[in-house]
Amino acid sequence: MLQLDILTNLEKWSQVIAFKVKMQKKYSTMTISIDFNKWALTNWNNEVWTAPFGEMPVQWFPAFWTLKQRKECKRFQVVVMDIPKSVTNNIVYNAENPTQSMLSQLDGALAFRIIQDRGHRKLIVYFDTWASLDKALNIDFNFEEFKDVWT
Repeated sequence: MLQLDILTNLEKWSQVIAFKVKMQKKYSTMTISIDFNKWALTNWNNEVWTAPFGEMPVQWFPAFWTLKQRKECKRFQVVVMDIPKSVTNNIVYNAENPTQSMLSQLDGALAFRIIQDRGHRKLIVYFDTWASLDKALNIDFNFEEFKDVWT
């Protein structure tokens, strides 16, 4: 991704002071100094781990967090296996209106990831606490014709 594209996508969050990008094989890590607008600051203070970056959702963390702290966020997770191709990032997380997304319907859900491996697709949702995760395990995953349970 070009630096100009990065700056354009960060405009929704407000004024960028500085940023650097670190490429690591298939992943990119950005460290950003930014003066948040009201919307971004509210999400940051509410510890929402997912934010829109252009048309895709990204996970954001404080720059001072260690790798161990970032991995700790993935401790409470549920999975739905073999999701249909119609379940996309834009369906799970609505960047234009996050409160109307599938992710917001799960109490305590803070981030997600869709993984495709050898023709199988799975949706992983990350929660803040065990209680939130336990509550989600008692809810069926329904999307159009597809119905399954969280595991």
